[in-house]
Amino acid sequence: MSVKLSRVILFGPLAWLLALGALGAVAWIVDDDDPTADFSRIQPAINVAVNMDVVQVRCGLYPENIVMKNGVSVIGQGAGCTILDGGRAGTVVTFVGIRRRPALGIPPTEFSGFTVRNGRSSQGGGMFISDSDPIITHSVIIGNEALRTPSGYYGVGGGIALTDSAPIVSNNLIVGNSAERTGGGVDMYFSYPMLSNNTIIGNRAVQPGSGYGYGGGAYALFSDPMLQSNVIVDNSAEGGGGGIDLINSSATRIEYTDTFGNVPLNISGAFVAGPGNISQDPLFVDAGSLDVCPRSHSPAIDTGLPTGSQFLTDLFSRPRHVDGDFDGPLGNGARIDMGACEGGDITRLMVDAGGTVSWDPSVGRGAVFNLYRGVLSALRSSCATACVYTQDPAAVPGASRQCGLASPGFTDLDVPPLGGAYYYLATGERALEGVLGFRADGSVMTNDNPCP
Repeated sequence: MSVKLSRVILFGPLAWLLALGALGAVAWIVDDDDPTADFSRIQPAINVAVNMDVVQVRCGLYPENIVMKNGVSVIGQGAGCTILDGGRAGTVVTFVGIRRRPALGIPPTEFSGFTVRNGRSSQGGGMFISDSDPIITHSVIIGNEALRTPSGYYGVGGGIALTDSAPIVSNNLIVGNSAERTGGGVDMYFSYPMLSNNTIIGNRAVQPGSGYGYGGGAYALFSDPMLQSNVIVDNSAEGGGGGIDLINSSATRIEYTDTFGNVPLNISGAFVAGPGNISQDPLFVDAGSLDVCPRSHSPAIDTGLPTGSQFLTDLFSRPRHVDGDFDGPLGNGARIDMGACEGGDITRLMVDAGGTVSWDPSVGRGAVFNLYRGVLSALRSSCATACVYTQDPAAVPGASRQCGLASPGFTDLDVPPLGGAYYYLATGERALEGVLGFRADGSVMTNDNPCP
């Protein structure tokens, strides 16, 4: 499966990096195309780094299989442009003995901002985590395999394999991985991880010739993970839970999580069911292109963990806690969404031949919309430097706004200027009224003529 991300993903944990800088940590720069950088490959930078250093990897393609070092974080510029390709030559990223030791001055080891792909191993095609508790965030783990050895052992953890570990795995997209025995997406053995705000989709567990593949999305054996605010959909296995398979893991806690469309079962095995779990189509914007953000009327909107997330941004560097159902403080307010991506934009804006503009409704009851109209020629003329999305008729004749629409649609009978065209932007009245949604880099489009 090729990587095609519809948004540019930039650095997620910048605040954390700045905090490290204040403590005197060294940032080693890796760039595969800039000879002035410290290194052109990642592993040599890890090798020279010491406790509390950061290996900062710029956009590029890095054909490597790396081994992490305790206390040394590796931060990519974003999963949309920083690619770590294992070349099917082994596990792509290995963590062994990576433990935080506050008393010894060893901070958490973080891995963030990468696409991890083309790994192939008997344990953990994408990542193998043993006796470790790293933080894995803001990454895409895709197209990795866990194969059985010739003697029939392992074949566990296509995306990630954990043994005797307790990592934090958060704000990741785990997609299109496979295992020949257990855990197509994630395999856990005697482990106690926190899995939060991940989207786990399209993974499979298939054991050739036997029919004993279990846990397409995730598999836990003698493990008690905590799963919060995840979306686990369309994974498959030959037996047990296609979404999650739990064996001797009855203390596993699952809450505020959507499990849907997994084959043969969404969840198999005993667990502690917390509040907020659902089994509904999450209504992604476009799962085929890996745009796993929820549409405006997705049940994942504003239904994640009420206490929020420890990370301020989602996989696409969009801010968390956006009021995506537009219900304001009287409803759920700006609660985080389930899964790796925070919603907030109006989705599926369409215009028919009769001039009716329509869009996806909101999941929130009583949502009120505003529709802004601009002139395409004016927008294009402004784009030589930075596109200015103006809807102010004082600046652009023909621009307009429609405020307080109770339904997701409006019929515009005005005719665009000769040879020109209108463009439209819709917002939820109580959500993003100061802005007009997000640009590709996660920044906002300023609204210069907002509805009152």
